[in-house]
Formats: sequence, C-alpha cells, structure tokens
Amino acid sequence: MKTYFKQRVARCFALTFFAVTVLSFATRAGGESYEIYLNGKLICKQVNGKFLCGENGLQLNRSNINDNLVITYNHCGRVGTGRTMVAKDDHNRTLKEWKFADDAALKIPVKEILNLEKSSGSAIELYYFSTQYLPKGRMLTSIAVNEKDAAQHSSKHNWYTAAVLMLICLRLA
Repeated sequence: MKTYFKQRVARCFALTFFAVTVLSFATRAGGESYEIYLNGKLICKQVNGKFLCGENGLQLNRSNINDNLVITYNHCGRVGTGRTMVAKDDHNRTLKEWKFADDAALKIPVKEILNLEKSSGSAIELYYFSTQYLPKGRMLTSIAVNEKDAAQHSSKHNWYTAAVLMLICLRLA
C-alpha cells in the first residue's frame, strides 16, 4: 500500500512539473500587455499574465520627483479608447484620476504619485481603465513608501499554479 501511494505521489509531482514547464512556455494569441517606463527606461512589463520586472522592481524616491512614469497598455496590439489611470489607496478609495486622449501617452509625473502617498499614508495602487476594452479596470502596480522614502513594486506571483496542481493531484490520489 505504501509503495502504491509513493508511486501516485511521484506521478503527481512529475505531472505537476510537466504542466508547470509546458504552461510557462505557452504563448497565447493576442492578449493584453503593458509596460512601465521611468524617463524612457523600461522598468516593468507584463505580457500575457507574466510579470517581468527588474531585479529591484519599481523604485521611486524623492530623487525622482522631476521624473515621469509612462505606461503603455495594449489590447491585442491595439490602443484602447477612453483611457484613464486611477490611483487608489489600500481601502479602494480613489485618490487621483488621470484621463488621457486616445492618441496620447499615459504619462504620470512621479511628483504627483509621491504627493498622493503623503496624503493617503498607505500603499498606492495604479489602475488602468479603457471604456472600449477594460471598463472595469485592471490593477497594474502597487507602490509603497518605506522608512527610507523609497517605493518598491509589489506584484502577485503565479507560484500558486503549481500548488493548486499539487492539491488536485493529491486529491485524486
């Protein structure tokens, strides 16, 4: 009985490893993507649900007060219409809203984000909305200021996919 169980668990691990490996290289047709630039330098991007950010993530501090964040958001290679960026606090209250023309860059002065942090006293989340493609919005990034007056990007990792697959396999075993 123990040998049978060990074989099932080993098969589950092998299946999970295979699934995670295959899914990590799968590409989806179309899809949404966004990129975040700080003064023309790409610092974060997400393509088809995969978040790719620099080693230290998004770092903002008082030395960036005259800088600009520029966000590009593509819906299957198209730019949306009626685009808006919204800054919210951790209680989902809107702190500031920026509206953009359909052909304009999504450009936000870092100074405005840092000023929002002072007034909210909590984490700031940036959301993207498009009346054409994404009317309910999507959170792009969360910025929190620590004691050293620097903000870091936080993102949710997709590690839970492997955990869910393991739980399913063990449940079937």
